[in-house]
Amino acid sequence: GEATVKKGSLIILRDGKRLSFTAGDNSIQILKKDVLRAGKKTMITLNTVKNTTVELGSNAIFQVRPFKISKNTGDLRMLYGKARFKTVGNTKAKSRRFRLRTATAVIGVKGTEWIQQTNSSGTTDTEVREGIVGISTEMGDQIDVSSGHREIALSLSLKHIYEPTRRY
Repeated sequence: GEATVKKGSLIILRDGKRLSFTAGDNSIQILKKDVLRAGKKTMITLNTVKNTTVELGSNAIFQVRPFKISKNTGDLRMLYGKARFKTVGNTKAKSRRFRLRTATAVIGVKGTEWIQQTNSSGTTDTEVREGIVGISTEMGDQIDVSSGHREIALSLSLKHIYEPTRRY
């Protein structure tokens, strides 16, 4: 896909090189195997080829690297940080489903908007704003999370928390 730095800075590690970008630069083509690191006080928009927009927050770290866990495949790994995801168009077809991997879960989009946070211990916190998001762990646990709910994936388990969606 392509990334745009809206505020702050972006560092991309690509083929052993460190590329730096700041707000105001043109759109940046993102390639497989890139590692993206958002700087402090940063907002980056990533438009993926799977019709999903990702807004990366400060200090977020993402990697574009294909993965396959059971039947789940995808290209984006969230290593650390907070991001907002929004899908556009029809995401019901399996071939178009957007999936994201964290240290403790695979998140599959069946809906339209969610906020994702991953901390340094790998805990994955998913808050669904609109639609349905499917979450599965490497142990095979799977759950669909609907609007207004939050799911936390710890080491090898899922913990369901009901929390009304807050609008900011």
